[in-house]
Amino acid sequence: MPISGTPVGYVDIYRKCWQNNPDDRPVMQQVLSNLRSINLNTAEESEECDKINEMQIDEELTATNVDNEIIVNELYDIIEKGSYAQPIREHIISRGKNENEIFNYLSDNKDNLQNVLILAIFYNYEIGLDIAIKKE
Repeated sequence: MPISGTPVGYVDIYRKCWQNNPDDRPVMQQVLSNLRSINLNTAEESEECDKINEMQIDEELTATNVDNEIIVNELYDIIEKGSYAQPIREHIISRGKNENEIFNYLSDNKDNLQNVLILAIFYNYEIGLDIAIKKE
């Protein structure tokens, strides 16, 4: 069930990325292209963004969350350059973290479109899944 106000195009991308059969999932380039084409400037979406921003301001970010957010931003930069699994794994290790910690952070912070995109890539390339799946 999507969050109220989620753009229809985004919901469609999300559902396609979570297909049971990996062959039915879109390639990352298609996901990125579709995400770029979504118009996020409607009034309803703007209100949702305002609510999220207010929630973020009200919450205290721990040092770990700030560090994880920096790593996620850097991972997004890697993805934008078109490289994926190995550079992501190397980057996480170079920052003294493990895949599962970043995977769990992304899972817990799906209110950010960038985090959802990276989480989809983690699922697609099975990054950080070994411990996370066993916990569920």
